[in-house]
Amino acid sequence: EYCLFNHIPGLTCYFPTSVPYAQALRQMLVQAQAALPPAQRIRKLAFDKEGWDAELLTWLNVEQHIIPLTWVKATAPNRALLDGVPAEAFVTAAAGCTVGKNDEEQTVQRVADVDLAFAELGPQRVVVLETVSGTRLGIFTTALRPAAAPLADERVMTTIGVLEAMRCKQRIENSFKVRPHELASDALPSHALQIS
Repeated sequence: EYCLFNHIPGLTCYFPTSVPYAQALRQMLVQAQAALPPAQRIRKLAFDKEGWDAELLTWLNVEQHIIPLTWVKATAPNRALLDGVPAEAFVTAAAGCTVGKNDEEQTVQRVADVDLAFAELGPQRVVVLETVSGTRLGIFTTALRPAAAPLADERVMTTIGVLEAMRCKQRIENSFKVRPHELASDALPSHALQIS
């Protein structure tokens, strides 16, 4: 079960378990964009870090003109990029800023909005969160900073806007994780079957 969700309207599709995340996302986005009026088409898309790669991010940004917002994967090269952000790039986070899920929630102490040079993507905008334990997490986006265009431009997102988009995404994601469990829809007999 994959869901594209924007407040009340949503698109839920079921795919065989053999269909990778990136393929399902591409199919759903094309379907959703075709159904939506031009003024209401998807312009920004927040999603989890699993299943994406440079090819998907490029497809979203260049071909679909959709701004992706996603967590930077915790690979060794990405960790090195996040760890390399200098201390002077950070500002103190507002009190009560947290990241994580339920019992794994951590308090964010500092935030930086920087460009990091990814091997397959080149320089890209990342909002880096540093927790009180010293862990650094990154939010990847191609959204423009306010200095690059007027705030009225829909491609612009402030640092706070990026953080808020990911916070709202997590609330939605948590509701979808609860729903299959409560309805036992993950126990459908056909769930693991490949349907041709």
